Amino acid sequence: MSSLPLVASVLGDKYGVQVTVGGNKACTDGNNIILPTLPLDCSSELLNLARGFVDHEASHIRHTDFKLLQEANLTPTQKYLWNSLEDWRCENALAAIFPGCRQHFNWLIKHHFGQGSQHTENKAGDTNPALSVMNYVLLTVRAWDVPEIAEHKQKEAKRIQQAYPNLLPQIDAILSRVRQHCPDTAETIAYALELSATIEAYATQNPQQEAKKDSNDSASQSGDGPSTDSQAESQQTSKANGRTQRTQRTGAQQQLVKILQSTEDELPLQLGEQLAATLNAHRMHNSHGLVVATAGKKFKSPLPQHFREEILQNSVALRSRLHGLLQAVTQQHCVMGRRGKLNSHCLHKIAVNNPRIFLTSGEKKQVSTAVHILLDCSGSMGGCKMDLASRACYTVAMALEQCRGVNVGVTAFPAIESNNETTVAPLVRHGERVHTKFALSAVGYTPLAESLWWVMQQMLPLKEERKIILILSDGMPDSVTATKHALNNAKTLGFEVMGLGIQDNNLDVLLPPLGMQSRTIHNLPDLTPAMFGMLQEALLGRGVRA
Repeated sequence: MSSLPLVASVLGDKYGVQVTVGGNKACTDGNNIILPTLPLDCSSELLNLARGFVDHEASHIRHTDFKLLQEANLTPTQKYLWNSLEDWRCENALAAIFPGCRQHFNWLIKHHFGQGSQHTENKAGDTNPALSVMNYVLLTVRAWDVPEIAEHKQKEAKRIQQAYPNLLPQIDAILSRVRQHCPDTAETIAYALELSATIEAYATQNPQQEAKKDSNDSASQSGDGPSTDSQAESQQTSKANGRTQRTQRTGAQQQLVKILQSTEDELPLQLGEQLAATLNAHRMHNSHGLVVATAGKKFKSPLPQHFREEILQNSVALRSRLHGLLQAVTQQHCVMGRRGKLNSHCLHKIAVNNPRIFLTSGEKKQVSTAVHILLDCSGSMGGCKMDLASRACYTVAMALEQCRGVNVGVTAFPAIESNNETTVAPLVRHGERVHTKFALSAVGYTPLAESLWWVMQQMLPLKEERKIILILSDGMPDSVTATKHALNNAKTLGFEVMGLGIQDNNLDVLLPPLGMQSRTIHNLPDLTPAMFGMLQEALLGRGVRA
């Protein structure tokens, strides 16, 4: 779970939703899920909560009919009751498709409503019995999946029985039907309205009727016989107790009426809201947080014609050297073994008890590598640096595209800024043909860490066994701390990162200490030996299956 951006990306792809890491707050717009900028060294618990938020909100995006909810025009209290039911329904619907979610949802429920939970303790300490009615509905549906929180539900039930006799059986009857049959949002809305109507009917019933009923009961108990002093005293005490109970009940009923008229701020937080509040409380307000760039756009044009001849020459030279190496290791070799075709020239080995006298065809080695070129287009790359970087990027992309078993992608960063978001500009996605539109402008900051996370998200689903990221840049990133964190995670996850410094060796400060390769070029002829030296081991090392 240490690589939240990759986990979020996987979950987003699995659920069919867009997940953004690095927003101002945890939220969703009904289509996209946004996680705030969390600290780089956040705890495993916080990361689990972040994943839980994605799971929870994804269940609503997939299974809640938001249009129908809007049309229902529920009051805040009705919406609270609806949300308690809808959370349970949607989470179970998602868990039915992705069974692994069930365990994680149960962990979230225990965390927020279990023993020692701050949320549970706050509810239990509240003196308003009307809130117990709301909490009871919430805890009841949660206890269906996590029986461990049933104890907290019973505490709320006792408070309801004391303040509102005979209300609990009515609520339980409705909730029992919810558990038996609740297929969609329309049903949860209908149940929420029924719960609200039941609570309102109880809250607005006339206490005078109960008083009259108690008086009649007292008269019938006295009978027709003569009353003694003790009997009279008992009757007076009973009447006094009845009046006290009715007075208390009337006050409790007023609280129940008030809760039905509450605003959203006056009601307890639901699970999704609690998760968002926790994540927002840990949001970072500086550049040392965990942020993933989003895909944007950047104006690009074909490289000038006078560059293309030089590019072609260097691309052919690089391709030829790589092709020669690849051809040398991918051809099939014969080796001596215990089985196969007898080699008469090796019969002398029998005298020394060496059974390896047979020729066996060795397995053909194959290259299976995805290479993603990350091109720095920040302001410091202006002028001749940008020209050199664009030509070098295109040269490498063209050479690698011609190598069998190599899948090339190219991304420039930053793209055009939108709403102060960090963006990248995909130039060539994996599986696409390399084009000539590599003439780019240099502007903006250097969000290398954010761009690295985005590239890793794109490469993670690729089928290639080897995954290499090649950075073309001249300077230091906006946040060295965040970049080193991204690079360390890339290394841990099996990505290999290489650097090609453009007329500057700043990348040597970032990569060599982490065991990664880097070279510096000052002109295009430097490209072939620099790239050949780095890619030789990358393409023919662990990336080759023997």
